[in-house]
Amino acid sequence: MSLPFLGKFQWAKRVKDAAMQDVDGQPNWSRVMILCDTTSHTATGHPAAYVIQPSEDQASACDTMEIPDLVQALIDGYNVNFLANGQTGSGKTHTVFGPPTIDWASSASAPDYGFLPRAALLIHERLQEMEATTGDTHVLTGAMLETGYAYLFDLLDNKKICYLDQDHEVVGAQQVSLDSPSAILSFIARVEDRSTKATGMNDTSSRTHCVVQLRLWRHNKKTGKVRSSTLNVLDLAGAERLSEAHEMYMDLGNATAAQKKSILEGMFNNFTLHTFDRLVLQIHDNMRRKRDPGAGVQFRVCCLTRVLRGSLCPDNAAITSMVVPVSQNPANWRPTKDALALGERISMLRMKPKRQRAVPLDRLVSQLERSLSEAKATLKRMKSSAMCAGGKTYKYTGIREGEIRSGYPLLELLKGLSES
Repeated sequence: MSLPFLGKFQWAKRVKDAAMQDVDGQPNWSRVMILCDTTSHTATGHPAAYVIQPSEDQASACDTMEIPDLVQALIDGYNVNFLANGQTGSGKTHTVFGPPTIDWASSASAPDYGFLPRAALLIHERLQEMEATTGDTHVLTGAMLETGYAYLFDLLDNKKICYLDQDHEVVGAQQVSLDSPSAILSFIARVEDRSTKATGMNDTSSRTHCVVQLRLWRHNKKTGKVRSSTLNVLDLAGAERLSEAHEMYMDLGNATAAQKKSILEGMFNNFTLHTFDRLVLQIHDNMRRKRDPGAGVQFRVCCLTRVLRGSLCPDNAAITSMVVPVSQNPANWRPTKDALALGERISMLRMKPKRQRAVPLDRLVSQLERSLSEAKATLKRMKSSAMCAGGKTYKYTGIREGEIRSGYPLLELLKGLSES
């Protein structure tokens, strides 16, 4: 496999149309900050691999971000991360999913599709072509979650709590089969269940980080082996200046419960983004000092960093790409500078992604059947023990229930690979 970005992390900068930036009620046509330079691939101190111009539409932006190559990497068996990071209101969700007015049931909305629907539809198209020529079968599933501080919440299942196991794999999330374009678009439309709220900086501010996982299992009928790879798409909640986003920030004593909750959400988002930034810095510093990249790195601080733990270290590094939408509003220079700095630090990481190992399908099915049987037995012991007396629910009970809830549908899909 030959990909231009294999072995390095990279990032792109997408500049928001100046006509959409208002300063005192007037469009900000007069000043474009150097940090948001729209004419060069290099901004002061923050070289980006690509600059996506305000004039570029969604299709052009996705081509610039090398989405066809990222899709092919996933199909070839590599894990892939795609992250969108930037200030609130800069266009992250627009880039990842599409505009908030998009009608997922109408084909007329196709030009507005963002990274995720375009990538998912292209994956399906290429897999259908390969299946027709090679006879190999596949299963593509999708899970969609939003992050809390300690837990993940399943957007496909009434925001049930999900967990991360010791291998940093999501446990308990509903995985839906993405076996047709209509199934893919119906799945992506569930992003509308994500928590949003109007703030002083954004009418539809995302109050959580959104994590979408596309999981692909490719079954080679000649060898009987299956190779699994994952595309993680993270639409990170935007950093916000609390004093500007929340009018009651300086008068908490008179704030309502809903206002206090929104302020806490903003603080949590800022903290997790800062934690992620420090984590990337620490990994880079370890690599510069020729130490184990993960040495001393506190991945367990929050869900966001734990989700990325399995793909930001050399033992299982993923091909990682980040887009940083930026505002041309001069008043937004500080969060813009911080977002660009994180993009630059991401690009400094140098890890060779590893192709996922193919394993016999019958062995994979047997292992899953055994783990589900063990989870059921463990859950039964937990529920009958004094630990759960009084109807109390404990974290490890939830983990076992999550393993069973998501494991059996997956088992049926994998069995279908050998029968098709």
